[in-house]
Amino acid sequence: NAHRVEKGRELFVAPAPAAPTAVPFNDGPTLVNYVMGAYRALGPEKGAGIQGVLTGLGYQNINDVQPGHYAAFHAGVEALAGA
Repeated sequence: NAHRVEKGRELFVAPAPAAPTAVPFNDGPTLVNYVMGAYRALGPEKGAGIQGVLTGLGYQNINDVQPGHYAAFHAGVEALAGA
């Protein structure tokens, strides 16, 4: 925990927020391309887990994923590779 002492009293300083994770897509078409490539790389068994990532974020269709969820979606798909 980051903290510092100032004039004899301890003052806690909140850690800096984590930097946003860079994702290899920034719009719908590049997101679809990423998913297609990820599915091919994962194979059909692990690739089927992509739907679980979608539904876990509240989506049924890849085209509905909003930019605010791109980082979480990317992390979920990447986690499938390590599963």
